Amino acid sequence: MLLPISVHAHPGRTDSSGGHHDYKNQSGLGSYHYHHGMGAHLHPGGVCPYGGGAVPSYTPPVRPKPTITVNNPPTQLYVGESSGLNITLSNVSQNTLSVTSSNPHVVRVNPDNTLTAVGSGDTTVTVSASGADNQAFVVTVNTIPVESIVIKNSTNRLQLNSTIVFETEILPSNATDKTVTWKSENEEIAVITDKGSVVGKNPGKTKITCEAVSGVKTEIELEIYEIFPESIELEANKIELECLDTYDLDVKIMPETANNKNYSIESENNDVAKIEDKKIKAVSDGITNIIVKTDNGIERKVPIKVYHVPTDNIHIDDSKTNYFMDLFSIKLLDKRESISLESVVYPSYATFKNPEWKSSDENIIDIRNNKPYIESTGCVTLTSTTIDKVSDSITIFIIDRDIALLIIFGVTLILLFVNGWIIYKYKNNIIAIKNKLMSKIKHTDV
Repeated sequence: MLLPISVHAHPGRTDSSGGHHDYKNQSGLGSYHYHHGMGAHLHPGGVCPYGGGAVPSYTPPVRPKPTITVNNPPTQLYVGESSGLNITLSNVSQNTLSVTSSNPHVVRVNPDNTLTAVGSGDTTVTVSASGADNQAFVVTVNTIPVESIVIKNSTNRLQLNSTIVFETEILPSNATDKTVTWKSENEEIAVITDKGSVVGKNPGKTKITCEAVSGVKTEIELEIYEIFPESIELEANKIELECLDTYDLDVKIMPETANNKNYSIESENNDVAKIEDKKIKAVSDGITNIIVKTDNGIERKVPIKVYHVPTDNIHIDDSKTNYFMDLFSIKLLDKRESISLESVVYPSYATFKNPEWKSSDENIIDIRNNKPYIESTGCVTLTSTTIDKVSDSITIFIIDRDIALLIIFGVTLILLFVNGWIIYKYKNNIIAIKNKLMSKIKHTDV
């Protein structure tokens, strides 16, 4: 009985034993098999299954199998912890080595194939290389919880408007998440930032809480207190000011650590001295007190004397006025001109250098803003008087220049006519008087 067999053609020659190489394993029997008239087969133990006897056969060299060995697979890590892998490769090229994590959010594989735990959970780490069986292991990542919180610079009292930054110590020191949150029970009393910076807002008590993600927390009771002014220091025990001068009073509220250093300055008599922008301004001769007062009622008084340097004399300078005629104290000024007068007081260091002007007839010369303005023609007297009642006056005739010229011309003609008539009428008398005078002169010479 004949059995159907498969005959495979292979490259190469058969050897003396009827076998040859099958490098591509087309027969499925490996890299070497036999034929010698039969289908492709092997010779287990060197015996041909078709011949019944031992037949010399070729035994190909056995290639070693590639293997991977992870000598220290980490099975448990804590978040933030890193671990290196001790890997042994047999018959494998180092260039084909690959390490991967099934969940990079739990374990991250770094470029140097070290592992870093980044989040809690489980992940599978697989080590592979060309031709070798993969090696895999499970890594469990845990967190280290915070067990206690210590506020190193804890305090129970804080001054109003002051700031303190609380410093914490988290235990254990290798806790996974050291993040803490801060809270003030009453933010009207004190507020606190995420960085632990506390600011006192109003006097009172509140509770400050520092809590970790794990729920562990610590609390302190904080009192916000205020320091009130107790006294006022002034640079001067008494003040003397000349009228019109100002004085900036140096005020210090004590103690220097007082919270509210606001103060007010008042004068007991504003006619003598008044306060402008917290500065003292001397107004007129006299004595009064300046009062400095804090918001909580602390008060300090300082006496002040105000004086002035009196005027001894005054002179009206009208040299800049363009008179039509200024002769023998007769001052004629055209109504179309402007009037320029200056009061010169003596001594030059007198306190008040701006005397008050008055006009005897405001219809002729009016005084506005202490300056004279011509209104109409006529005779007027202007008087300049100091605060010390020292005064000087000037009389001015305000005229119409055109009319004045006509009058002068007419008067001149009349005078010439009168003069001629007198000479004609009394000519003989004049000659007689002349002769008598000449006779006396001659007699005197003899």
